[in-house]
Amino acid sequence: MENQRITALKARIDEIVNGKFVHKENFESSYVLTNYGRKLIRIRVLGTIVEKFIKDDKSYGVIVLDDGFETIRAKVFKDVEILDKVTEGDVVDIIGKVRKYEDEIYILIEAICKVDPNWENLRLLELEEIYNEQKSKIEKIKELQKTTADVSELKKLGERAGIKPEDIDSILEALESYEEKPLDEETIKEIILDIIEKNDTGNGVEYSELIFKSGLPEKIVDKIVAELLEKAICYEPHAGRIKKL
Repeated sequence: MENQRITALKARIDEIVNGKFVHKENFESSYVLTNYGRKLIRIRVLGTIVEKFIKDDKSYGVIVLDDGFETIRAKVFKDVEILDKVTEGDVVDIIGKVRKYEDEIYILIEAICKVDPNWENLRLLELEEIYNEQKSKIEKIKELQKTTADVSELKKLGERAGIKPEDIDSILEALESYEEKPLDEETIKEIILDIIEKNDTGNGVEYSELIFKSGLPEKIVDKIVAELLEKAICYEPHAGRIKKL
């Protein structure tokens, strides 16, 4: 039985909605297993409210949250007054549990707070640090797997490297669940162009933002961007910024 309150982990919406929902019975908490090897049970998400709806009888309320990467619905049942102080266009910080109904992963709201829009940049920096640290853990586990196939031994080696046993379990589960399929160049081009289209506010998109939002290695992004520039599909309005023609 889980007696302690589970920590709310900060996450991007795309990490949540693209993860695999793992349903658990009895006293075990269901969770989203992400490709970063994280188990998301309680989450903390920051984004902009793009839609808000409250049922006339006050039995149900929902908002649609957009963090610039993806959108997700966050719901509340009965205690809809929690949504009274927020409206469309507000930037909010939400804490809640991940749930799934039919094919939709959503957030069951526990707390919501309107915040200064400048918090978005701070949260992005925090998440970038979290994901880089998680990627390092994954690479370390992959290295250790080359030395032993025994999970108990792997955990001992991982602990010596500063990785908690529960983190190792999550990473191993993710490595088994997410088959690594190399992307072809055309798919990568589509990913890069899609990021540019969705994030260009008029002056192009920073090269560093393409790397961060694509999650691809810098050398691969560099190669694709060079090809897009060479074929005049994109251009640089300013040094370090890429814009689609």
